[in-house]
Amino acid sequence: FDNVSLKNAALTGSLGYEAPIGRKITSHSSFSTGFRNPNIDDATKIREKNGVLLIPNNEISPEYIYSLDQSISLSPFENKSKLNITAAGFLSLWADAIVPFPTTFNGNSVIKFDGEHVSVYMNGNLENSFIYGARCEIQSQFADNISFNGTVNYTRGHTIVGGTPL
Repeated sequence: FDNVSLKNAALTGSLGYEAPIGRKITSHSSFSTGFRNPNIDDATKIREKNGVLLIPNNEISPEYIYSLDQSISLSPFENKSKLNITAAGFLSLWADAIVPFPTTFNGNSVIKFDGEHVSVYMNGNLENSFIYGARCEIQSQFADNISFNGTVNYTRGHTIVGGTPL
């Protein structure tokens, strides 16, 4: 192609709410949106790494994300630093994610580039996907100079149609 024009925009932001459920339990909720416009590298750069040649795509679109998360925090002692337990979950819709896809150049999926045979890829937009997960976090201050922090995290993602893992 002879030129590239990337003119995209989005209104993004976040909204959060924290509410005490009792003296020792707090709820945190938030909704946020995000946007990534393809940059000049995504649309036009030719680069080779580890046997993969990434070629330009002038039809790449921006990606968007819409995310909702909820957490509950428990602080059973008056001094919140003594022990705090948080459980949280989130769900995100990732629309048109920019990812590299196998493609062809002049009808070939493997070409010779700088004297080596390489697979041909191009950045493109993935179908809409869900990403979701949960975490549990424990924080405790045993003494002035002894503390403990631990987190367990679980995250999954897949395309909406077909369920292909991310």
